[in-house]
Amino acid sequence: RVLISQFWGRGDRESINRVMGIGFFVAGGISTLCALTMGLFPRQVLMLITDNARLVELGTSYIRIVGFSYILNSLSSIYIGMQQSIENPRFGMTVFAISTVCNTVGNYILIFGKLGLPALGITGAAIATFSSRVVEFVISLVYALHCKQMPLLPACILRPGKATFRSFVKFSTPVLLNETLWGTGTSLYTVIMGHMAGSTDLISAYTVAGNIDKMVTVAIFGVAAAAAVIVGKEVGMGGKNAYPIGQALTFVAFCTGFGVAIAEQLLFWLVLKPHVLPLFSMTAASASLCVTMMICYSISAPLHAFATTGIVGVLRGGGDVRIAMLIDVLPLWCFTLPLLVLLGLAANVRVVPQSRAFVIERLGAFQGVWGVGLHFKIPFIERVAKNVSLKEQVVDFPPQPVITKDNVTMQIDTVIYFQITDPKLYTYGVENPMSAIENLTATTLRNIIGELELDQSLTSRDIINARMRSILDEATDPWGIKVNRVELKNILPPKDIQNAMEKQMRAERERREQILQAEGQKQSQILVAEGE
Repeated sequence: RVLISQFWGRGDRESINRVMGIGFFVAGGISTLCALTMGLFPRQVLMLITDNARLVELGTSYIRIVGFSYILNSLSSIYIGMQQSIENPRFGMTVFAISTVCNTVGNYILIFGKLGLPALGITGAAIATFSSRVVEFVISLVYALHCKQMPLLPACILRPGKATFRSFVKFSTPVLLNETLWGTGTSLYTVIMGHMAGSTDLISAYTVAGNIDKMVTVAIFGVAAAAAVIVGKEVGMGGKNAYPIGQALTFVAFCTGFGVAIAEQLLFWLVLKPHVLPLFSMTAASASLCVTMMICYSISAPLHAFATTGIVGVLRGGGDVRIAMLIDVLPLWCFTLPLLVLLGLAANVRVVPQSRAFVIERLGAFQGVWGVGLHFKIPFIERVAKNVSLKEQVVDFPPQPVITKDNVTMQIDTVIYFQITDPKLYTYGVENPMSAIENLTATTLRNIIGELELDQSLTSRDIINARMRSILDEATDPWGIKVNRVELKNILPPKDIQNAMEKQMRAERERREQILQAEGQKQSQILVAEGE
């Protein structure tokens, strides 16, 4: 943008096409490399960001598709950036607005399965994002082929020339290095947080708060981009008023920062927190972290606006890209990241409480089991695969239909008392231990009850409990689980059987009553006869 703005000030359209051609080659090559890496090795890329197996599993299908959208996005972004640098920002605004609408509608349709389409979940979100990038690219291509203000010159784009390339390298190398170091540094935020304790809550809060901040701080980057165009054009025309223009633009940016801070807080507290955040099903800890992050973002907004406009707008627009790189990168790499690393190391000190055990994996392989005490987890190398409770646990399974030997169907619910004795076997022995125990309990109960008649089932609870405990304890031993007790909580025969049993009980009582009455009358008559 620095070169294009300055060439625009001079009216040199050929040089603008040459710079744009270099941008196409560089951005297209880098984005293609990234797309291939994420397409071929998505799991390995995500493991660099987080050690949360659930997040890696969910994100694999997403980045495999989204990665290829970077190619189209890089090419369209180069052209849109050129249009912004020649004082045509409306084009970029229009393209991104259309793309955002397409992405939003596509997400709604494909994620939730609307309009008769299947619900694709995260894969649907990736397809929607890729489709919106296709729309961006097609709109940019059609506009470029019909733009009279800045016509495409294929010869200049395909053969930029050595002089233009040297100028591009002179100005772009510090900028590319700056953006690379800045992008890498900000990506390390997520990497470090992904290896902290409670990484799921941290990443969830950072994702929500970060996206809200990006949505609101568009004004800051808009002022910075406009400043780069204005200053660059002024320098290209001679640069007599570049310094006072730069001062005025940084002041405007500082004031804009205050407006952004106020807008951010109003949007968060009045709209997002009561109406939008509940849709994300965030935990209490994650929501609390999100609130804290939003307050920090708002406090720093004026300084963020001043620094961004000064670096991106004034210094880069004026051609002083080296100083801009140093101001932008040094605080991040010399202060923020080291401090975050120290906090991350501190967060990797784990205390295992009583009656708990942590199963540890190192580079994806089982490393050991941490018992009670103080432990240190090696960042990026080790992860807590499972936090296991060693206490005796109680599970109440819902009623199961069973059939007795005399073909009576009844409902029986069971209560299982078990304890985890081997955390390693519990973690790796079976995929879902609770579901496995529930199904095993149901099948065992059906087998036992199938050998008994109804009356035996109702009067042999102790025998059934003992047999089930023995069978379940033996079956769950390879899973690191010991079954201590099994209790039949309720036995519910069918209604007609219950009614028949009640009638039988009532008849038995009436029979006993009549016998007692007859015995009483007999005894009375005997006593009367003896008295006479």
